[in-house]
Amino acid sequence: MRREGWPEALAATVEAARAESFAWGEHDCCLFVANAVRATTGRDIAEGLRGSYRSERGAWRALRRRGWAGLEECFDALLGERVAPLTARRGDVALFEGGRGPTVGIVLGSAIAATGPGGMEFVPLGRARVAWRV
Repeated sequence: MRREGWPEALAATVEAARAESFAWGEHDCCLFVANAVRATTGRDIAEGLRGSYRSERGAWRALRRRGWAGLEECFDALLGERVAPLTARRGDVALFEGGRGPTVGIVLGSAIAATGPGGMEFVPLGRARVAWRV
């Protein structure tokens, strides 16, 4: 359930993330999404994952330790309800193929905001392969 004032909290989270440098385990696509979900709902879906890895390899190991083969299984477990990507609304989570493989981001209307090694990127919602309702 989204909390009161979530649009402003989400916008502030996205804006703050634009100024941060990418860092595995601190500011990567999954933790950016978790921060956005926390801003929207007050729930920290990354509790237990934060600080548990410091590299790409470590991130994949952290997922596997929790029984998830990849990002789709991870977000299925954390968020549950999938929606058709083109029906995703502002604040929902979407997965797309980024330059280095599967990437998750936050839907901002017709675009997905995601962070990666090159900084914040915005990709068309049409690139989403999977989406989850928040």
